[in-house]
Amino acid sequence: MKSKNKSVHRITPGQAVLIFAGDESAQQARHLGLGDLLRVLSVVPGFKTDSLDWCSCPSLFPLARACRQIRDVYPAESIGEILGSYDLTINLTFETMVGHPNVFEISSILNIDAELKNQTYNLVQLLIDSLQLSLGDGMAAVPAESPARFDVGLNWRVETEWKTKELSKEKWWEVKEQLGNQFTVSWQPAEDGLEDYVAWVGACRLLVSTVGLGCHLAMLFGRRLLMLSGPTDFSEIHTYPMGKVLYPPNDCAVRPCYRKIGDERCDCMLHFQAGDIACEIRSLMEREIFHQNIL
Repeated sequence: MKSKNKSVHRITPGQAVLIFAGDESAQQARHLGLGDLLRVLSVVPGFKTDSLDWCSCPSLFPLARACRQIRDVYPAESIGEILGSYDLTINLTFETMVGHPNVFEISSILNIDAELKNQTYNLVQLLIDSLQLSLGDGMAAVPAESPARFDVGLNWRVETEWKTKELSKEKWWEVKEQLGNQFTVSWQPAEDGLEDYVAWVGACRLLVSTVGLGCHLAMLFGRRLLMLSGPTDFSEIHTYPMGKVLYPPNDCAVRPCYRKIGDERCDCMLHFQAGDIACEIRSLMEREIFHQNIL
């Protein structure tokens, strides 16, 4: 394991700061995933500056635009032209910006020899320490763009390579049927792109989701979250005051196992009961309604 000298920077008022998330080639190589980029955005309120910009491939623009504190977004190919305009650049790629002294390299706080997923689970704290940030009470880092339009969002789709996290569509329908007409329920939309997905999560007062990007977004926006955790887990939710984790009732000695597909098949998600999920939804919505009534 390679050790590194940890880089420490302090963002001061008046500084011009740029977050660089790389171009398309960087996204195809070793890179921070979308969830990790949202972890970065969750600490942006601690940047005590009025001049914060973002530079990346256009496919990541919806993430930056979800954060009101980010002023302008630039395509990655313009990095050479704009880099000199900033007092500090936060480089989220693993390609070091040689010859630029005012750069905070994300690689300086991560162990490059370890599997990326095993070293970014505490990325938020690493950034707070390295950038000497002071955050608030742990609630919404980035308030959603507009008020919620739906009570409950069912975030039912999963990535192809993570079919073990999937709750069957039939089970989701059972959950909806058990809720009856008590709440307005919205289904995760078809895959029309990241921008529409970000907007949809922000439009839900409560998101019900398996472990994935939706959980990161719900927490970023300060929405209530019911996470269905089987073969995978998500450490941040255990300290998130607006969230609840529901595990399947079966005994499993290796949970979370992080098994994906094929010979590694995990059947934990099959043991979830629609009634248990609906009960937790009602409980979380009662808290949400109570909270809204006292505001």
